Amino acid sequence: MPPPGADRGVPRDSDGEFMGGPAKLFRPLFDRVIGGGVNETIDASVWQHARLADYRSLSLEVALRNDVITVPPGVA
Repeated sequence: MPPPGADRGVPRDSDGEFMGGPAKLFRPLFDRVIGGGVNETIDASVWQHARLADYRSLSLEVALRNDVITVPPGVA
């Protein structure tokens, strides 16, 4: 269970933290494409994080921009 307030923080760069960061040099950053699967859902915690922390991942921004997904009611 994440600690209280974890949804308000900036995501960790675990590749950058692992062994001082050389893993980033040997493999590309993984950013999942939204809208490429069947029956995809975006967890409410993602929308909560986007609203409270003023942070949205690149894949979420691209999906919103291309009208692949829409912001659910109640999320600004």
